[in-house]
Amino acid sequence: MVTPIMRYKAGGPTRTTWKVLSLILALVSGVSVHGQQSSDAAETQQGITPDLRNEDMPLTAKKGNFLAVPIPFSNPTLDSGLVLVGGYFHAQTEKQKATQPASATGVMYMKSSNGSYAYGVGNASYWNEDRWRFKGFLGYADLSLPLLVGDPGSTGLSVDWLLQGKLGYAALSRKLGGRWYLGLVGRYVDVDQQIDANLQSRSLPGKNTILSAAAGLSLTYDSRDMPGNPYRGRLFTASALFTSKALGSDDDYQGYALDYRSYHSLAKPFVLAWTAQYCSRAGDVPLWDACRLNLRGSAATDYMGLSSVVAKVEGRWRLSERWGLVAFTGAGQLTESFTGGDDYDIVTNYGAGIRFTVQKSNRVNLRLDYGRVDNDAAIMLSVGEAF
Repeated sequence: MVTPIMRYKAGGPTRTTWKVLSLILALVSGVSVHGQQSSDAAETQQGITPDLRNEDMPLTAKKGNFLAVPIPFSNPTLDSGLVLVGGYFHAQTEKQKATQPASATGVMYMKSSNGSYAYGVGNASYWNEDRWRFKGFLGYADLSLPLLVGDPGSTGLSVDWLLQGKLGYAALSRKLGGRWYLGLVGRYVDVDQQIDANLQSRSLPGKNTILSAAAGLSLTYDSRDMPGNPYRGRLFTASALFTSKALGSDDDYQGYALDYRSYHSLAKPFVLAWTAQYCSRAGDVPLWDACRLNLRGSAATDYMGLSSVVAKVEGRWRLSERWGLVAFTGAGQLTESFTGGDDYDIVTNYGAGIRFTVQKSNRVNLRLDYGRVDNDAAIMLSVGEAF
């Protein structure tokens, strides 16, 4: 497999263009639950992420239903930087507060030390006693990403991968019953890419301009007691997204994904969390939409291919109301790697971290992790748990 170049940069959750922009939703989409509610009440009102209005947080500016918060990050994908998020939580009746999360609209701007930046606007809405859910965003990103390429058995070559373009995403979901939701998904991506080297890789896609329009379905089951940092419950998601020339795309290809996450409160101060994930692509797949391993300790762009299988497990100890420790490990496998390496090579990681709770009612943590992937290592700073 490819021998990674040693990198001691800091790491975090940001993946590619649309993942950066999805921070809009991840920080302003609100949920009305508080940590002291019963589990039944919490499960009926959970949204995508905690409602950050509920409690004072460092550096947060709040006025009525408006909220502004800076989010620092540091990672081997984008180096160090800051995400600025401003959100407005829409007014609710007392009945709506009791049966569904608060709808929210927000804007976001991200800037990193390697020259990358992104901005956008997003919305998360809930109505009819949470039977219907909508999330969507529009944005622009100009990213400089590391790309590791090489042949099996040789030293990996790290080059610059430049992405610049527009993104639109929308998902409308309907409750089927219990905790199941079925959703219709649409995505539009128009990007220019440049790979800053004269590479003759057997599998790196060569197009510089990519227009991608896609539609598909998603199925979700969610029994977590709190979405941002669960102590118990399960989350299952399955999705199929079809990119087609009939929708205006340059090429035809398909993407499929499965993600199962489980959380267990084994003892009062200890939570065991684990996840198993599967990703598959078929057709003329652009590099930016590849399956990735996303193991903490390496850049998100180090391991990309047409399919991936990943398993991760993490133990979380709460030392006090504010402080905690974690230990984690994981393993993943790619097929038809875009960047080099043999099919079915197993890539592993391990690491440990410190948590500091910045909002107790919804368990929002500042996360500092150290992780290793083979010869690669990173110190990662971000807000929120890895999964």
